[in-house]
Amino acid sequence: MKNENYLVCDIAMQYVLIIHEVSDYEAWKKIFDNAAGIRKEAGERIYQVLKYENEPNKIVHFSA
Repeated sequence: MKNENYLVCDIAMQYVLIIHEVSDYEAWKKIFDNAAGIRKEAGERIYQVLKYENEPNKIVHFSA
């Protein structure tokens, strides 16, 4: 679809949102970081990992 001021593309982006609890965040994060290549090959372009303030082993992983 074209507009006078800009071009709009119909592109569907896939997102993944995972909320889970790990037994040891630091150990999990090392494994997660080491798997960056695997995630990239699978199509991951960006990601963000968040931790709950009061529950440090409960995480939110968002990727696109």
